[in-house]
Amino acid sequence: MKLHRICAAALVTWATFAVADDLETQVRMLRAEVKLLQRQLARTQGELVEIQGVVVHTQGRVRDTEAKLRKAQAQVDTVDRKAFADLLERMALYERSILGVPRGKPDKHGVSKLPIAAASECLVRLSTWRFTTRGRDAAGVRGYHIFTTLENGYPKDIKLLDASITFADMFGDEMLTIELTREKHLPRGASAEHRGRYSAWSPTGKGNRMAHMKQENIVATLRVKKIMFTDNTVLEFWRLGDPPPR
Repeated sequence: MKLHRICAAALVTWATFAVADDLETQVRMLRAEVKLLQRQLARTQGELVEIQGVVVHTQGRVRDTEAKLRKAQAQVDTVDRKAFADLLERMALYERSILGVPRGKPDKHGVSKLPIAAASECLVRLSTWRFTTRGRDAAGVRGYHIFTTLENGYPKDIKLLDASITFADMFGDEMLTIELTREKHLPRGASAEHRGRYSAWSPTGKGNRMAHMKQENIVATLRVKKIMFTDNTVLEFWRLGDPPPR
């Protein structure tokens, strides 16, 4: 019995030491894993610091580039404004020469045509306009009654006007363009109202949109190509980028 107790005590002592050794081994392994994680964390923090340095450097370069772009844009704008102002001044001189010199020798139709084209701002303006819809024609195409009031800002009476009006939405999408009748008497410095019936047909197929829109949502633009005054002098216009008239 005594031997049995000694053996049992020895087994308990051995088991205790075994458990202690196992726990110590696990502790050493956990400490090693902690050191490894600490090294990885330190390496990651170093990489993060490098990335932050790259970001700061990139942000500085972006700011420098934006400043250079703003400076270059300001220089371009200055040059463009000056060039455009010079162009307008030259065109205004041409226009004044048309309106100020005596008319030339009439051709076989009695027209004194001055071959000087002015690209400056036209002094004929569309002061007011309105429209109403009318019934469809035999082909089923809708139509409009369009009332326009044109103002003559020139010091001469106008007897012929080659012009059109383009109607677009607020985004500039053109819906309909109408050609005005050429025989329009516009006294100098005065306004005259004209009325016309026009088809809603257009090459883009968008002319019918106007019938469903409010007038305040429609932008009307007058484009004048040619003016003939009562003294038979002719003033021609063209938009920049178009070939000049002959």
